[in-house]
Amino acid sequence: MYIVAGDLGGTNCRLELLPIPGAKDALAACGVHQKPPPRPRPVHKAKYASGSERSLLLMLQKFLAEPECAAAIAGVGSAVVLYSLAVCGPVTNGTSILLAPVFGEAGWRLDASELGLALSSKVIFLNDFHAVGLGLPHIPQAELHTLYAPPPSVGGGGGGGAAPAELEPGVIGCLGPGTGLGEVYAVWNANAAADGAGGSYTVCCSEGGMSDFVARTDEEWEFRKWLAPQCTKGYVEVEKVVSGEGIANLYKWLRSARPELIKDVALDAEIMAAAEPAAVIGMHCTPGAEGADELSIKAVDLFLSALGAEAANLAIRYQAKGGIYIAGGGVASKLLHRIQDGIVAEAYLGKGHSVACYDGCPLYVATTPGDELGMMGAWSWGLSHLG
Repeated sequence: MYIVAGDLGGTNCRLELLPIPGAKDALAACGVHQKPPPRPRPVHKAKYASGSERSLLLMLQKFLAEPECAAAIAGVGSAVVLYSLAVCGPVTNGTSILLAPVFGEAGWRLDASELGLALSSKVIFLNDFHAVGLGLPHIPQAELHTLYAPPPSVGGGGGGGAAPAELEPGVIGCLGPGTGLGEVYAVWNANAAADGAGGSYTVCCSEGGMSDFVARTDEEWEFRKWLAPQCTKGYVEVEKVVSGEGIANLYKWLRSARPELIKDVALDAEIMAAAEPAAVIGMHCTPGAEGADELSIKAVDLFLSALGAEAANLAIRYQAKGGIYIAGGGVASKLLHRIQDGIVAEAYLGKGHSVACYDGCPLYVATTPGDELGMMGAWSWGLSHLG
C-alpha cells in the first residue's frame, strides 16, 4: 500500500510514492496528540515545473507512469490508497483554486472528489502552508536560527543567533517568502492523556500573503504608487513585496526611480532578462562581497525591511509567544546571511509603542527547504486520513 504525497507550488510540483508498512499501525501511531512516524524513503520521487502539464490530473498520471512507480504499483495487492497533496491555494470542502501566474489567467480549479474518481483512489488536499505548519515542530535544531530573543524582563533568554533549546508551547506563526508569500499559525493544545504529558499543535490556515501591503516610509509609498497600476484594480498584496517576486519588483522600481544606481549595465540586462530575477539579484546582494551590486543590495535591503515588518504583524495579530518563524519558502535558505545581518530584526522591532504588545515573541529563521517542510506535512496529513 502506498501514499502519493505532493507539494504543488507556484514554481514546482514535488511528488513522492511512499510505502505504508502496515497502514493500520501507521494510522494508530498518528493520533491527535502524537508525532507521526517519520516519512519513509520514497519508492520514487519526481519534481516537475508546475505549469508543465495542463492539469494536476495529467501531472499525477505522468508520475504514475514513470517506470519506478508503474513497477511498484503493478504488484499483486499493491495500490495507491491515498493522494495527500499540499496545494498553493485555499482549500474548502475538498476544493481549491490555484491562482499563481503559472496556472494561467483563470487558474487551476481543483476538486478532490473528481480527481479521486479519475484516479480510482482517495484524494485529499491541504493548503501548502498548512503543510508547512504541520512540519514546524519537527525542524531540526541545526536548521533553526534565532533573529530575536525576548530579554529576561519579558520572559525570554535574551541574546540572539543560537537556535532555541526546543519549540516552546504557545501560539506560533510562520511566514515563508518564496514565489509568493505563505502564512500560517498554530495553537498549542495540552494533551488530555492521564499522565498529562505531551501535547500537539492545531494548525490554522491563512491567506495573509494576499492582505494589503502597507507602506511605512516615503520610499515604500513611492514604490507602492509605482506598483499599484500593475496590480488588479490597483490592489497591492503584501506578497508582491515580501517574496521572490517582490525582490524583482523592488529592483525594477529602483532602476526606474534611481537609474544612477545601475553600475553594471551587463548585470542589469541579465537580471531583466532572467526567468527568475530574484535568483540573480540574490547572487549580488551582499555588501563587500565579490560581485556585489549596489542596485541589488538596495533592492534586497528594502525586501528584508518589509519582511521584518510583516513578521511583526503576525506577532501582533496572533500574540505568538511560541515564536514567529521565517520558513517554508525558498528565499530564507538562499538569503540566510542577509536575513541574519540585522535589517529583519530591526524592522521586526520597528512598530513604535506597539512593540510592548509583542516583545515577548521570539523571531526565528529556518533553513529547511520549503518543499521539504511541505512534504513532511503532506505525509502526516495523509496518515491522519487513512481508513
